[in-house]
Amino acid sequence: RRKSHVTYEQKRRFSIRCGLDTLNLLTPNISESHGGRVSKATTLHKAVEFVRKLKSERQDHQDAIDQLRLEVQMHEKAIRCVHSQLPATGLPTSAMVARSKVNLTKDMFYDFVDRRSRDNWKFKIFGLLAEPLFSSYDEVVCTVNEELFNKSVHKWLSEHCSLTALRPILSNSLRKLCTSTCILTDPALFQRQIISEINSSNNNNNNK
Repeated sequence: RRKSHVTYEQKRRFSIRCGLDTLNLLTPNISESHGGRVSKATTLHKAVEFVRKLKSERQDHQDAIDQLRLEVQMHEKAIRCVHSQLPATGLPTSAMVARSKVNLTKDMFYDFVDRRSRDNWKFKIFGLLAEPLFSSYDEVVCTVNEELFNKSVHKWLSEHCSLTALRPILSNSLRKLCTSTCILTDPALFQRQIISEINSSNNNNNNK
């Protein structure tokens, strides 16, 4: 009987030691903060603190989830409200309005280039080089409100104004300039040709 009691006691102590070792492994910074020697009381105390911390963090996460879920429900309600106010047939003219806006801004760009070119014929060349860059700006940048404007401008700068993006754009513009003018075949007449195009554009605008 005494032998069985000793065996039972050894098993009990071994089980307790294994449990404490497991707590030491699972509880952060116990061994480091106590030089590798940790009492049973310290292990239990630190483990309790750690469990309480985990429960508190879990509750904070749950509160955040509940708050986000509430916000989602509010946004869904707002979306349904907006949907209910939209016409049942949709807005078929929106694409036409968008195209009209693009055409208007392009007309403004061409008009600006023409007006500046009257003062300096070289500005016509700048307009030719800048035209594809302006087109990408007109397609990407949104002016509905300040926030969207700032975001879309940053997007346009990162996607279309890096050296990687500008090199092929300028190469194509220069190729177009070389094929549509006499700058390569007869450079001496290049200025006269550009000025003639400017005058022709001015005459067309005056006739309108």
